[in-house]
Formats: sequence, structure tokens, C-alpha cells
Amino acid sequence: MKEILAYFKETDNKLRWDAILYDENEEKVKLELYLQKWRVPEPCPEEVKVEIGKPHEFPDKILVTEEDVIKRPDLREVDLYAELEKFRDHTKTTRYNPTEEYRSSGSGDVYIPIVTLNELACETGDDLDKLAIQVGWR
Repeated sequence: MKEILAYFKETDNKLRWDAILYDENEEKVKLELYLQKWRVPEPCPEEVKVEIGKPHEFPDKILVTEEDVIKRPDLREVDLYAELEKFRDHTKTTRYNPTEEYRSSGSGDVYIPIVTLNELACETGDDLDKLAIQVGWR
């Protein structure tokens, strides 16, 4: 699944991007992405390109940590990759958090519409307890 998300707001330590999608009843539902501020290029991109799938679908898995960015600020420009695990179901979305291994990646919570997860499940035939995300800067 690939989507373009628009910058929405700044929180204490994170930045948020959203995309408005539609569920099976044509009701609006948001795909929400939170990223740690230190991991985002400056100036902050108005849009990001997000790809969500199973971890094996992403051959280039580059983990950039805050320590790496302090030493080499240009690494903020590298696409963000993180593996996610299902945390909690909400009414129209499911919240995913970075796995233990990828908590240092700069990814925050990701709220994925249930309709999108249903489409992914049909495509992959897999359970969706673990996913991966790649964020590209536009």
C-alpha cells in the first residue's frame, strides 16, 4: 500500500502527517503517521510518501538512529524504515508501534484504517500483527 500524506501538525516531540481515506461506507478515515522531530529533514516536508507492507517486501532496511543523525545530520534525508507491531484496535483504525528493534528509528505511532488493513490482508494472505513502513521525503 502506498499513500501520500500531508503535514498536519507538530506535537511536543513529534510531527504528524495524515491522509484522508474512505472506508467501505464511503466515510472518511485518517491514516496518521507520527515521526520523531530529530528524524525529519529540515525544512519539514509538506508531504511524505508512505509505503506499508510486510517486512520481507522491503529489501533495503536502513536503520538510522538519533545518535547517527547527531554525528551526520545529512542522514535525516535517508528514507525512514521501521518494523511495526499491532498495538490496539480503535473504531476505524488500528494503532501500530515500532517493534523493540526499531524504536530507535524515529518512527512513532501509525494509525492505519481498518479498511486498508483488510485490503492488505487480501493481497498478502498473511496476518497483520507485524508490518513495515518506509517513509520517503517529498
